Amino acid sequence: MEPALTILAVIGFAAALWRVARALFAAIFSGTDRYLARGAAQARAQRGDLTGMAEARERAAAAGRARWMALSRALLWLAVLVLPALSPWPRSIYAAYSVLWLFLRGWEERRRGSLPREGPPEP
Repeated sequence: MEPALTILAVIGFAAALWRVARALFAAIFSGTDRYLARGAAQARAQRGDLTGMAEARERAAAAGRARWMALSRALLWLAVLVLPALSPWPRSIYAAYSVLWLFLRGWEERRRGSLPREGPPEP
């Protein structure tokens, strides 16, 4: 039982670490998107393109919100990763993460639209 629990704990720890990394990369990409959109807004403002400038500012604002959401997710997953180490049962908790990761993976794929939704077909 102990070796199986240890293997599941390693998989669960790696899954939580993967979530932290994904959230950090999303924050980096959102920050880059915000930087580029702000540059585009400045360029369009210099040319006098008011509509394009407003669209670029909206894009920059959306990218900024996405960056803060990604950073929030990273902090959440980092807490999920660190807090079990402070408990008396870290191996059991990390082993539970391996099962939780499988369920979250399917949920994320459905959210992105790569898996079919359950329920009645849309007309």
